[in-house]
Amino acid sequence: MANEHLKLNKVNNIGDSTLTSMLSDNIIEFFNWTLMDNGGFFNINIPTSGHYGGDKHKLRLVNDPRYDSGQVWEGFRSNWVWESGLSCDTQPLVTQKWQSPGVSGVFVNGGFYPSGHSTYGHHIDYPRGRVIFDSAISTSSAVTAEFSYKWVNVVPADERFFREFNIDLREPMATLITQLLGTTLSG
Repeated sequence: MANEHLKLNKVNNIGDSTLTSMLSDNIIEFFNWTLMDNGGFFNINIPTSGHYGGDKHKLRLVNDPRYDSGQVWEGFRSNWVWESGLSCDTQPLVTQKWQSPGVSGVFVNGGFYPSGHSTYGHHIDYPRGRVIFDSAISTSSAVTAEFSYKWVNVVPADERFFREFNIDLREPMATLITQLLGTTLSG
């Protein structure tokens, strides 16, 4: 073959999962499910007030350059629950339909609209805790929702947040260890 030098060894498709990625994804899903099955989520009903003011059920407008203004709204917390069928006493606020699990719809200016509605059609971005409307709505709209969010977020340790967190801690930790042990750490 003329272009043999351009091939990657044992890679058929760049999108193929590796054993490592499959194990990582499944371990994360196992912990997510187990924590939720033990009640690791909070339900936000309408109305739900915050401890320090504010209303947890009200969604706020998001300025996302990928969408038109008024198209993306988010809750006060991310990582919304879409799973159902837990064995704990309290259940999350999700539909029990296997075809379309998750949040059943949103309220716009007091009226309820399911995701397939002709005027206020939308879908839910569960990891980010966002409602994305099919087309922009008025930015002065009052958008609210009843939803559940996961209390604990289980994510891979190589996420950008953790890399930044570790870099920020490296110097203070090395200084602290030096002070406590009287020696430096290399690495």
